[in-house]
Amino acid sequence: MKGATMNRAAVPLLLLLAAGTARAGVVKGPYLQDARRDRITVCAETDGSSSCAVEWGSGLSQRLELAASGQHHEGTISGLPASTCQPYRLVCDGQPGPEQLFCTAPEVHEPFQFVIMGDTRSDHAAHQQILDRVAAENPDFFINTGDLVSSGEQESDWEPFFQIEGSLMATVPLYPVVGNHDEDNGALDIYERLFALPTEASGRESYYAFSYGNTRFIVLDNQASQTWGWNLDNAQKDWFSGQLSDAASDADTEHILVLVHECIYSSKDGRSGDWVLRSLRDQMKSAGVEVLVCGHDHYYERGEADNGLVYIISGGGGAPLYDTSNPTEGQAVNIALPAHTIYYSKKLHHYLVARVRGSYLQLCAKDSAGVEFDCIDFGQEQPDGGVDAGDGGGVDAGDGADGDGDDGGPGDDGGGVSDEGGGCDCSTEPTAEVCGEDGTTYRNECELDCAQVGKAYDGPCDADPCARCPDTSDPVCGRDGQTYRNACLLECQGVELAHQGACSEAPDCDSCPSQEQPVCGQDGRTYRNECVLLCMQVPKAHDGACEQGGDGCGCASASPGSAHAWLPLLLLLLLLLPGRRRA
Repeated sequence: MKGATMNRAAVPLLLLLAAGTARAGVVKGPYLQDARRDRITVCAETDGSSSCAVEWGSGLSQRLELAASGQHHEGTISGLPASTCQPYRLVCDGQPGPEQLFCTAPEVHEPFQFVIMGDTRSDHAAHQQILDRVAAENPDFFINTGDLVSSGEQESDWEPFFQIEGSLMATVPLYPVVGNHDEDNGALDIYERLFALPTEASGRESYYAFSYGNTRFIVLDNQASQTWGWNLDNAQKDWFSGQLSDAASDADTEHILVLVHECIYSSKDGRSGDWVLRSLRDQMKSAGVEVLVCGHDHYYERGEADNGLVYIISGGGGAPLYDTSNPTEGQAVNIALPAHTIYYSKKLHHYLVARVRGSYLQLCAKDSAGVEFDCIDFGQEQPDGGVDAGDGGGVDAGDGADGDGDDGGPGDDGGGVSDEGGGCDCSTEPTAEVCGEDGTTYRNECELDCAQVGKAYDGPCDADPCARCPDTSDPVCGRDGQTYRNACLLECQGVELAHQGACSEAPDCDSCPSQEQPVCGQDGRTYRNECVLLCMQVPKAHDGACEQGGDGCGCASASPGSAHAWLPLLLLLLLLLPGRRRA
């Protein structure tokens, strides 16, 4: 942070001086949330009814009383200058706590650094080791990709979490992602009490968006807010579309990152990733999302979707590690179904360090010893510290294990482009035709980048967009009721996915959840929830019950439509039963 009253280098000294200081009644905090250019939120929790305030500024002369809701205390300090750090302390029941430090977000043009980690839930020793390394990186904020704890609705599970992360959270804001272990059948009571997240855009704390510097972060929830299965509900999908559109059109936004717990792909045996989220990959790519960062699988993986969208799985923050079925360190592995390419996949505890310098973004993975082993960058950092406006995602060898940076991954997108004199010289680049998202065939990726067009796929553009689809058989059912040989053939026809498997092999409706979230099918029937609707291979007309509906073929038991349909029959049976007739 530039122009700070204090700097983050002072934080270790502050924490050392504060060590051992007792604060009667305070069990969590203070901890920071939602840092912006002109404000920051301070939270704390006590073991009973207390009155708490925060004092800050030169001589700790400013004071804000924190609002209390049971054991939780929270307040937002506003009217602050951007990119500055100031001392603060928590005062509860008249007893001041140790002096800490908060910093506001930078101006749009200023550089910053953040850390991503995930799945910290159960191995507290590994979690502590990773957290110590994260603190040493001196980040401006950090993100957890979900599964912060093992059982989010158990108060006791949050105690070791705050014991490990509390000291860092006192000076560095945390932005969490909802994991499946953080919620319990959709319940997020403790999570929503603990965290004070930017809810203006969504009205929800389970999914939200925020800007920091020149970067837009969009946090999704495919766990607690699901309609059924591993899904995003319609309200969230509509919100996500709007966020992508707004970020893509915002002149101050140079980078867009999407964060979610379960990713679009998985290399863990028995998993294939979130197919609903996977169906949105073209929307993310066309909006300019540079990278999708996930957790859920307890290993590190960097890959690329079939449309060029870069994804990273970072779930090595402390949960038991998973074997990856596609281990690779710097050697590309092409996965046929669902089609994607893996450039680095390894079972280890780790975290990510991200640096943003104007149009340049770099993400580097480091192990629990702090040793860098894989990097990817977007844009070009100039020798003088400036950045080039190019948006190609280049693999930076750095100190990483994939040393030559030549693995055929996203790093080749920006190679060989010269922007001197306002033009591009691709004459020295070999011919390797690629099809652009504008439907034009370019001689090589250099010319594609010069035209500032995204890549659709390698090779010349085909008159038939389905010609590039593989011959592999992995049937999927479209919303048009037709079975397609694989997802590629369905997508190239512009048909929405109904479910995996042939249409004649619809999922067993008995596997659908019992919760009542009525939807109306285009057949005029009301179905218990969207799972049952898709199970019956019926296109959706709208959310909510139909004005006049049937019983959804018996699968939608206890739906509003079915109750109305059976009512006349029940009345008739009551009249016919012996002893029930009126005189």
